[in-house]
Amino acid sequence: MVSEYTQAKADMSIILASEEFKLHNIRSNISHIQSQYKKDQLTGCLNRYSLEEDWKTIIKRYNDISVVFFDLDNLKYVNDTLGHEAGDIYIKNFANDIKNVISNKDYFYRYGGDEFIVMGTVHGEQEIEEYWQRVKDRIEEYNSDGRM
Repeated sequence: MVSEYTQAKADMSIILASEEFKLHNIRSNISHIQSQYKKDQLTGCLNRYSLEEDWKTIIKRYNDISVVFFDLDNLKYVNDTLGHEAGDIYIKNFANDIKNVISNKDYFYRYGGDEFIVMGTVHGEQEIEEYWQRVKDRIEEYNSDGRM
């Protein structure tokens, strides 16, 4: 009788460990999915859905925040003449370049297609002007020469 009880207890421990492992995998998958649904798959930027979720939190967290909405020119031309894969590369390179110009404290969203939003947390008039001038210069580079 004791050996049956011991065996049953061991079997239950194995089943419990197996279920805990499955639960760990499910939680891990959920976490991965949650991080992915907030990011644009092409650029790695936060996406429009994330913007809609983040907006109120960001406004509450920071007293001063500046928002810039911009788009990438020449995308239709690139897509029509070189193909959509080239257009994707154009968008991705542009996004990476902007990421290198903005602060890692800022929020960078791909709103859709060739439209982007940056919410900057820079402070002081001089700092804001210099910061956004760097971003503006980079955008104008892309919009003027359509480089890839």
